[in-house]
Amino acid sequence: MRVSKITVARLFNLGNYEHKRVEITVELDPIYNDRRPSGAVVALEEIIEKLGPGVHAQKVLIESELASVKIHEAGLLRDPDSDYDKEWLQIHKDRLGAAQTEFSKLTNERDEALKRLDALHGWVTEG
Repeated sequence: MRVSKITVARLFNLGNYEHKRVEITVELDPIYNDRRPSGAVVALEEIIEKLGPGVHAQKVLIESELASVKIHEAGLLRDPDSDYDKEWLQIHKDRLGAAQTEFSKLTNERDEALKRLDALHGWVTEG
């Protein structure tokens, strides 16, 4: 008996009754009999994890923090001495910066995973 094809899939919960399914199937090349199928599984799992919803989640978080920053900036326009708005404006700016940094990191990881997938001579269909 010999393994000739491996499929790895993951269903990511996006919240709000939405999900994203990522599935990759590879056919193992019989020329490389000395390689273990388990290595292919691990590589595919690493790729799939990076193609998950992290980038989308960070976009949503960035939009939320931008909205909060605008609310507290407007509050300071009405009352420039508002300690409440000053404090929360800084908190939301810090959160926004962290979300933007994480978004950049996840985008780079996703791009790298797509390159690894392309190296397998495959393609990605998003849905």
